[in-house]
Amino acid sequence: MAVAAVDPQGVITEGLADILPAAAALMKKPDSGSKACAIGILGDMFDTLGSNCAEGFVKQLLPVFMRFTSSDDDNIRNNSVYGVGVLIANSGETGIKMIPDALKSLPLNESKNLQVRVSTFRYKQSIT
Repeated sequence: MAVAAVDPQGVITEGLADILPAAAALMKKPDSGSKACAIGILGDMFDTLGSNCAEGFVKQLLPVFMRFTSSDDDNIRNNSVYGVGVLIANSGETGIKMIPDALKSLPLNESKNLQVRVSTFRYKQSIT
């Protein structure tokens, strides 16, 4: 616990060896809750780690997140759209090169876009 207070990024970074396989296993489960949870955990983790933390993972994870942005399940789709943004924002030069493909993966269906925007707005309001 003391280490986490002093170096939270170091603790999370060292835990990647456990977190990534666990998230991959959750994404393979048939239920939507497991997939949404795994995608959300990874997105939150890279958001917490911050600047350039995802550069070594973006080439592998971005296609996975992009695939789920077209899901019919609101939670999977919303977490995936969030994850795409977090990965791009925290992937340095590698992420910058992947922006055009990432933008193409965003939901085009207006009703789905509206749901993503409303969910994001509600989330932002709940943390302010």
